[in-house]
Amino acid sequence: GQQQRKESPGSVVGIRFYRELYGKHPYAEPTTGTEASLKKITPQDIRRFKDTYLVAKNLNITITGQLTRQQAEQLANRISQSLPAGQKAQALPEPTPLAAAKTIAVPFKSSQSHIIIGQLGISRDNPDSYALTVGNEMLGGSGFNALLMKELREKRGLTYGAYSGFTSMRTKGPFSISYSTRGDQAVESIRVAKQTLQNFLNNPLDQQLLEETREGLLKGYPLSLSSNESILGYLGMIGFYNLPTTYLADYPKKIEAVSSNQIQQALCQYIKPEQMLTVVVGQPFDSAALNAPIAPATPASQPVPATAPTITPEAPSTPASPVVLNDETSSSAPQTVSPNSLSSSIDTSVDATHTAPLTSSPAAGAQP
Repeated sequence: GQQQRKESPGSVVGIRFYRELYGKHPYAEPTTGTEASLKKITPQDIRRFKDTYLVAKNLNITITGQLTRQQAEQLANRISQSLPAGQKAQALPEPTPLAAAKTIAVPFKSSQSHIIIGQLGISRDNPDSYALTVGNEMLGGSGFNALLMKELREKRGLTYGAYSGFTSMRTKGPFSISYSTRGDQAVESIRVAKQTLQNFLNNPLDQQLLEETREGLLKGYPLSLSSNESILGYLGMIGFYNLPTTYLADYPKKIEAVSSNQIQQALCQYIKPEQMLTVVVGQPFDSAALNAPIAPATPASQPVPATAPTITPEAPSTPASPVVLNDETSSSAPQTVSPNSLSSSIDTSVDATHTAPLTSSPAAGAQP
């Protein structure tokens, strides 16, 4: 619930990241709301939302299972005819990118610091999404060969997992790098993550890593279509975003065809280190130290176990360090989110739903 989110640094960092990145845009707010916003919702608000958005012109029906096309059409017609026709929801506005890099620190009594580094990314219909999918998988995908995993985990033992991803939506979703680390290693980890990204953008792509990454994406693709549930998700995504009906068949061909030059050009076009937002939830740290030189890496087979010598554990009956975000009751983003923002992302998760820690799962960009 809402109280659990306040007590989870992974949830707090995600909420704060979206709010700082999106400002007054609807994507700034979690679709599950906040304790303050939920209290403001009235029965009239719910009826108005239903009458405005839950209408046939906003409907996207996807069906899988053991039935004929005729049966599916009859079922779809029955569903759509039970709703008022209504009007199609208005398109969401384009979010405004940050003018300069920004670092936000949210104090939280925890031995671990949760970190998200990111910026605005791309919309779901961006033609460079295939190039960015491969490039992102090289940088911070789910495999141990990804550069962020090598630099942060294998070489320095700063985290158990670091990931990056483009979360594509109706309008520009975020590009983000996310992980957690020991509180006293937050500054070093941020410097290493940013330098790894900068090196990746500035230097020619490692061709062996590129081909290994491409092969991994292609081999894993059939598994992502192995159930009715997963197929349903992809078909819903195709319908919602008005993608070509050949999307699923085209995906492996386009991943195979994308060139090294296309990948590097796309990465440099859409990733702007000078506009990066960094949000840290955890122990206080010296932000000036972020600009200090990076120390040479020392071999580390695994991260050093997290310890918290300066933190006194709270009594068992005391909730674990809930955080009240300064803007929780006065966020500048609209409290009513249009259905255009309640859409599928690149991995068919819900747009603008960032209540789950962004630091806990592989990048969304690794999936079609």
